[in-house]
Amino acid sequence: MTAQRPYTFDCIKETTPNHVSGFDFVRTDEVQRAYDQHLADVKRNFASLKDFVFIRMLNFSGFASQGPDANVPLTAFNCKEDTWTITPNAFPYDLASDVEQFVVWTNASAPSLADVEAKLKELVPGYNERDYHYFVNEPKYQSIPEVFHVHVFRRTHRRPTRPFRLVDTFNAFLV
Repeated sequence: MTAQRPYTFDCIKETTPNHVSGFDFVRTDEVQRAYDQHLADVKRNFASLKDFVFIRMLNFSGFASQGPDANVPLTAFNCKEDTWTITPNAFPYDLASDVEQFVVWTNASAPSLADVEAKLKELVPGYNERDYHYFVNEPKYQSIPEVFHVHVFRRTHRRPTRPFRLVDTFNAFLV
């Protein structure tokens, strides 16, 4: 299956109607380079991506095994209560300008889609199926398989625009 980039809200919704993605959504080259650098930095400063997510995204106190947070115990990994949070995706897919992407992170192990839907209604004021859509990547597309997370997309109702390109601005001065 192929999808035209940048991905529109309707394209994402049509590609993932059952909230599970078997499609390899991609980022722009620039965002992908930044994401690759981020992963390298995380691997250098934390024992695992899971440590990073639990400490930085879920705000668990604890210890990373290495890096600037070294020697702080990861007592939160033993936390019995499920913790959920939603953050803007710092490294979004190649999206149309009227689509925003977020990530819901949790330490819950394998929650159902019904659990996810309930948490979205709790975490996102005004959540509705017309303006929001979510999916979980199939395992082969998960960049952080150790931590359950959900990709959430919001249609902003802004008029889509072409992505800004410096060459277009420069060429406008030549006319």
